[in-house]
Amino acid sequence: MGAHTLPHSTIFCFQATPSPSEPPFVHHLGRSIPTTYRAFEYVEHSATRDKLILNNATPQEPLASTQVCIQVHSASDNPADWKVLEWSGALFGLPLPTKEKPFGIGFDAAGVIVEVEADAKTLKVGDEVYIMTPFNKFGSIREYLTAEEKSVAPKPANIS
Repeated sequence: MGAHTLPHSTIFCFQATPSPSEPPFVHHLGRSIPTTYRAFEYVEHSATRDKLILNNATPQEPLASTQVCIQVHSASDNPADWKVLEWSGALFGLPLPTKEKPFGIGFDAAGVIVEVEADAKTLKVGDEVYIMTPFNKFGSIREYLTAEEKSVAPKPANIS
């Protein structure tokens, strides 16, 4: 992406329909979860958005015992995301992003739980949820998001 190609209020979309070139899937709790997925990431800080890339092969993270995996249906950016991109994760005590360990972008997301580990007790597969990621674990603009169950809340029934 070139510099200044993304407006400040950007909506990121992923095609939900699997294609023949989709990565292999793992089967867990009756669901198919890809071993890799797409995520917007950056490998170095910049005052412009030219360093933001779409990684088509982000590896699925193994879940810790208190974590859940969310299939993201909606995510957004906000001005704080772009300040983190510009200023670095140093504000949150994070190392600099690298090609091997890029940073994600985005704090907010909504979706459906597709995997739950044993010590996660309040959510179950199929629950519609929303999340604001912790400041040391941002990166919600992706197809799948691994999170601590305590950071995730059930979506109220009266919200579409």
